[in-house]
Amino acid sequence: MPLNLVARKSLRDNEEHLNKAHEEIKNALNGEEWVIEFDWDVIFDKVDEHVKKQLGEVFYKNLCPNISKCIVNASKDELTKESIINANSAKKIVLIVNEDAKNSAYWKYEFNGGQLNLLFKKGCNNLNDAGNFELHKVIPSEGVFSLAARLNMKENQEKFDTAFERIKGATHMDWSYEQESLEQIYPALEERNKERIGDLFSDIFKYIADNIEKKCKNDTILEAFSEATSNAKIVFRHNAKASGYWNWAFESGNLIITFKSICNISDNANFDFIKVLPVPGVFSLAAKINLKENQEKFDNAFERIKEVTKVDWSYDEQSLEQIYPSLEERNKERIGDLFSEIIKYIADNIVKRCKEDMVLESFLEATSNAKIVFRHNAKANGYWNWSFENNDLVITFKSICNVSDNANFDFIKILPSPGVLTLASRINLRENQEKINESFEKIREVLGNDWTYDESSLEQVYPKLEENNKPRVGDVFAEIIRYISQNIVKRCKDDDMVKEGFVEATQNCKIFFQYVEKQSTYWVWKFEGGNLIVSFKSICNTADNANFNFEALL
Repeated sequence: MPLNLVARKSLRDNEEHLNKAHEEIKNALNGEEWVIEFDWDVIFDKVDEHVKKQLGEVFYKNLCPNISKCIVNASKDELTKESIINANSAKKIVLIVNEDAKNSAYWKYEFNGGQLNLLFKKGCNNLNDAGNFELHKVIPSEGVFSLAARLNMKENQEKFDTAFERIKGATHMDWSYEQESLEQIYPALEERNKERIGDLFSDIFKYIADNIEKKCKNDTILEAFSEATSNAKIVFRHNAKASGYWNWAFESGNLIITFKSICNISDNANFDFIKVLPVPGVFSLAAKINLKENQEKFDNAFERIKEVTKVDWSYDEQSLEQIYPSLEERNKERIGDLFSEIIKYIADNIVKRCKEDMVLESFLEATSNAKIVFRHNAKANGYWNWSFENNDLVITFKSICNVSDNANFDFIKILPSPGVLTLASRINLRENQEKINESFEKIREVLGNDWTYDESSLEQVYPKLEENNKPRVGDVFAEIIRYISQNIVKRCKDDDMVKEGFVEATQNCKIFFQYVEKQSTYWVWKFEGGNLIVSFKSICNTADNANFNFEALL
């Protein structure tokens, strides 16, 4: 339907506003000439009556300045301007009445088929919406990102650079992110996050930088981190089935950041990547760091052992690596805490027991390598056992439990000792030597000569002793000699004939001990070769020796 006179006059009288809008658009687009196109035959029939009466005022005078305003504002950014020009190859803005009832927007720009369409409701209300429309959100963009996403990335580039500069300061390498990986995860983002991808990932990079800065102050961590990230590149991945919102990994020289959802992004500032950093050898990096943190405690414990033994001690690192896999997971990361404490208790024990010269001498002979070797045996009888093998101190554990047992383990019982007697037995004999001497002194006072016992005879009967009596052989035989002394003193003191006969029968002044399994009584005395022979079938009723009637044998 042709326009009526009123409509034509209205358009003519306001045409200057259309021309001005064309000129403003041309200037904004670097000389590109665009046309705002109205199909009045179609538009006039569809708009409301009040619009028909003032067609020029509505479309030319009031709308066209808003159209040019929208284009001018969008073109202030060079990237947007370039995209607008490329997207509107037809170089025209076509006004189309929006008859879609589901579309409630009064004014809406769309790029379609190489031209820019402006869809509007027939009432032509809220003309300012056409000027304030965010055109960059609908401009087609090359690649995966929308133009809005690209603009948001550009706006945040300085924040990206700042984060990478901080990482460089910590690692001494120039860092970047893999653009392709960000494009790959882009479709997985929620729609509301796509346009603000730059805002989001600038925050993510900030938190990543916080984490790297904080942890890489430790030289050991920095070294391992630098080795694991030789490409100095962050690669993003999306995994909707991941266990946590954010996970870090190290693959092919890159730092891989995997997310389940764009949520809790600050987790990246605290993710404990030390646990997943690959390191050579058996220990995890966390274990290595914990060992290093406790080195002073190790040194202090070994220094205490050195003060007693006068030898530089250490632990066998290979043995610690061998038992490491058997530790519970919670203990692997704190291996330094645990074993510095264990070695402290070991030092407590050695210092305490090696104050005894005999113990120290045997200990030094048994540990000439001055090295502690650790072993794990899940079937061991106790939680902790000590042994001496190949000149090392071997500490075997069933489980990391009751570590203080090492401070009290009686290693004297198992220390190798020359001869038949164990070290514990030798010490017990020495501890009772004064008692034995007192008994022999009482015999000397009566008989007038110095007595002893034959040590080789004690060594011969030693294997026959019950196990509970071997470590206390000194206690046992000091008591036996005391009873023997009482018997001799009692019978020889006031009877010269008995005394004379006893002295004549024991010219060697020596007691020999014998084990006779099948003798009729627990204790039997006899005189042979100038010696007093005391035989037993069991360490029982030792007091019998105080009353044995040896007179009948003289």
